[in-house]
Amino acid sequence: KPHNQKKIILSTTGSGNILVDGKWFNRLSGYFAKAYDNETLVLEELFDDNWFPSRHNTPTLIHNPLIISALIVGKIWPRRNKEATLLLELIIQRTREILRLNLSKDQIKWVDKIFQQKVARLPRLIETYESLFKTIKPKLIILEQGCYGDYMALMISLAKEMGITTAEYQHGMISSGHDAYNFAGALRDSINFKKTLPEFFLGYGNWWNAQINAPINKLSIGNPYRTEQIKNIPPLKKQKNILILGDGIDTEFLFNFAEKIAKSLKDDLCVVFRPHPLERSKVNYLASKNNFNKRITIDTNANIYQSFSSAYAVISEASTGLFEAAGISKHIFVWDTAKSRFYLPIHPFRTIHTNMSQHDLCDIMSGDDIQNYTEELWASNWESNYFSFVEKIIS
Repeated sequence: KPHNQKKIILSTTGSGNILVDGKWFNRLSGYFAKAYDNETLVLEELFDDNWFPSRHNTPTLIHNPLIISALIVGKIWPRRNKEATLLLELIIQRTREILRLNLSKDQIKWVDKIFQQKVARLPRLIETYESLFKTIKPKLIILEQGCYGDYMALMISLAKEMGITTAEYQHGMISSGHDAYNFAGALRDSINFKKTLPEFFLGYGNWWNAQINAPINKLSIGNPYRTEQIKNIPPLKKQKNILILGDGIDTEFLFNFAEKIAKSLKDDLCVVFRPHPLERSKVNYLASKNNFNKRITIDTNANIYQSFSSAYAVISEASTGLFEAAGISKHIFVWDTAKSRFYLPIHPFRTIHTNMSQHDLCDIMSGDDIQNYTEELWASNWESNYFSFVEKIIS
């Protein structure tokens, strides 16, 4: 139980925890916490139910018990209210009109049950967060997923009622196809909806901020983790790998594409597949059961920037890694698929097409041009940018 008052609450999912010098450090939020170490309380979830006992950043309050207590209430005493009933009716109507689908009785019952549970947990969540905010007395709350709704929306709307400034720090790839940050005009103009969104978005750079139409103030802060990692990259060795980044979803589809790439390459290049954290176990299983091309290997580097430093080219459908590799790897390519066209309708990279011949793939990989990217992607001086923002709020 936290006893000391803090000026900042930094809410994080815990998904960015990595082991550094024998202790756990959250690569997404840790630098922000460290910048105001004595004035920040980290409110962290147990990502995938993993407990990280030894940490670089303290103090840390585990978020899960606060959420779980409210979930239990919702499970045991579900409640229906007028707003939930009206929303259910609207969902049934819009699903029929727009998607041309008629929900079955079981589907309607399932949605209704979810609504009842969410309504029932609201009083407990409000009581919990209100008590926490009154105890800590923060002037600023920064969330990892501030625009994602659910309990984050409740935290934000309650904080605003209590006169606390709210913000979200960018934690990964954002594009104009990202539905957590882009909304229809009816929502953007809704006063009630705006109450659930943070007042500020702390983006990596101007390019990312331009992909968002959410009605919030967008600031270019920079990416602390990338900045610090680039400082530690050793002098570039010979870049001979074609690094393909997995997305955690279409693993076998990507492996087939990797096979095609491998067959088209010159002898001095090889394909390296880097699994998304969600697909590592599946990739290891596939690799053990299938006779993959000998020029395809699985990337086991804990630090992706080490992988970038040896990558002649980086390829993915839609990954933050494409942007992180800019300025390190020689070539960056977006694999042109329906998925990438949705998630990345606008991007600064060249594209590779599934139906390219092996000759064309070989040609596009053989260019000598080094792609240069500007401050638009990665704002410099993240620390001074962050200090400037925070001081205006807490001073």
